[in-house]
Amino acid sequence: MRPCEEPIAQRRTRQHAIVVRPDLSVLFYEPGAIELLELTYGPQADTDHLPRPLEEIVRRRLVDGADDGPVDLGPAFARIALLEGVRDGFAVVHLAEQRRREHLDYAVAEFRLTHREREVLALLLRGHTTAEIAELLTLAETTAGYYVKSLLKKTGSRNRAELSARVLRYDGD
Repeated sequence: MRPCEEPIAQRRTRQHAIVVRPDLSVLFYEPGAIELLELTYGPQADTDHLPRPLEEIVRRRLVDGADDGPVDLGPAFARIALLEGVRDGFAVVHLAEQRRREHLDYAVAEFRLTHREREVLALLLRGHTTAEIAELLTLAETTAGYYVKSLLKKTGSRNRAELSARVLRYDGD
């Protein structure tokens, strides 16, 4: 097994992979994946094998062909994908940190946002443009722009930066 080296900022902004052999031993992992395993299960003494609870989830997926939807692991979630072709029987476990949504819940209550406004706000906070929001939510770009303007008005913000600061309750300190 060999780790993949990359800057920590990049590792924290995406999913982290672990490639698992048919016998459920670990072939490859990204360092970010190990960090998430430690966050979820505690220090990992054995990086050649998955933690027992995660191993059972992967086994069910490999043997039973169980649903491959996201699996809630507490601080992280996992998706298991089976590899086909040359690597039949191998699986990739994608791990990602659960994002806390407290600021969105606060904004919905404080500014009386609709469900769609909450969705648009979540995408704005991730840095998406109006055009990207329209595409992701399958809206007309003018409709996405309407929701952005509505959010600005409801929060009393002059621009997206101020909107983000209000929603995240940033006070400049």
